[in-house]
Amino acid sequence: MSAGVQSYNSVPLSAGLMDIPTSMLSDSQPRLIASQVRQVQLPSASGDQKPGGVLNFQLSTGVGQGYMKRGSCFLRTTIELTTSADLSAVASLNLPYDVSVGSTCCAFGGPLAQASQVINRLTLLSGGSVIEQINNYHVVANVVNGHASSASYGQADQSIYENSFQVISGPNCDESPTASLLSITVTIPLMSGLLQSQHHLPLFLLSGNLQIQLDLNSQAIGFTAPASVTDVNFRNNTLMYEQLNVDAVMEATLKQSLMRAPFQIPFNSFVSLAVASNNGATVSQPIGLNLSSVYGVIVAEANSQAATARKYHVKGNLNSIRLFADGRLVNSYQINRDALFFAELNKVFNLCFDTTRTSTFGPQYVGTAGNQCAKLQYRAYNFASGVCMTRVSEDGVVMAGSPVNQMLVELQHNGDGTTALTSYYIVPHQLILTVDIAGVAAIIR
Repeated sequence: MSAGVQSYNSVPLSAGLMDIPTSMLSDSQPRLIASQVRQVQLPSASGDQKPGGVLNFQLSTGVGQGYMKRGSCFLRTTIELTTSADLSAVASLNLPYDVSVGSTCCAFGGPLAQASQVINRLTLLSGGSVIEQINNYHVVANVVNGHASSASYGQADQSIYENSFQVISGPNCDESPTASLLSITVTIPLMSGLLQSQHHLPLFLLSGNLQIQLDLNSQAIGFTAPASVTDVNFRNNTLMYEQLNVDAVMEATLKQSLMRAPFQIPFNSFVSLAVASNNGATVSQPIGLNLSSVYGVIVAEANSQAATARKYHVKGNLNSIRLFADGRLVNSYQINRDALFFAELNKVFNLCFDTTRTSTFGPQYVGTAGNQCAKLQYRAYNFASGVCMTRVSEDGVVMAGSPVNQMLVELQHNGDGTTALTSYYIVPHQLILTVDIAGVAAIIR
């Protein structure tokens, strides 16, 4: 029997229960409680550092410390490069992908030549216990900023924040450089899922100090520099953030509510590991996770890590990717062509066919080879791919990834095996921070 045609008004659909649009009703948005914002600059407890050093920031917690405002945290540092050759007169600022830095100028390393390249590891601790840690931070930052941002951000705003896609030279230094010293101040947003989550971080609920530790990369990894750069120093290292203070009654009320249930903040983060490989290898890489919400895996491979090299992320004759989760094959089809590699990467970020957040590639350079199209730039300079495991991509759903104890990633290269590569495996996932009545922070994995 035919279902027939029914009038919209006669069917009890949930969408039809309210006949008055919100634009015709009184506004019901909540009014912000009484609060004050304070701009905070916190010097590093470890003072000036060199490449390979550690920056330590100790944040006070407990009554009266309010919230760290979400998305407000960044590192301010002044980087001084001592040279034995005069690099101060270099005037060519833009640094396209296919241009060598050469022996007369210096830049940050990595595909985007961004200041985030100087950080090797980010660690957050509460009361001495690790609550978030991102290894190979420079690789994660290049992949995320390179493929989950936008071209206009990478070549405009980020070039001012982090000197991306530019050389470090006289015109963009802090002051008129001398023949032997270049000094540049950069602001590096910290890609911590907890500090960039949808929730302000309640410092007043924590009983132990919050520590942010940044392990710096070596000079060879952090920079693309000629031999004439003889020394690098990180000075005036400061953590900048906004503190949102509420009144004591609000703090006490929220603290009292922890007797019923702990305070919870879901946030995204990354597991990352680096493995030596080559362009002819067939690799089966196990990754122990024991995580409840895995969004997938991202693979990026870096070429030469020499001090003078740009340290691109290259395709490296990668021919296919297969992902197994607890013994189950996740992708039942071959991922073996540029368009598929790119689509699968964007699925991990939930950005497949998104028209606003896009990949960013370097400024174009018209040389003997002419302009390079985006596909060639992707393949040669800023390559990454992956396999998605997100169950649903909806607002308001927590732990929407897949539970995985043991992951196995198979990579097949079809090259001659003579080119050394460093394979980076990045696993984006979701965690939940909990804070109990005693102010103890714990992580639900």
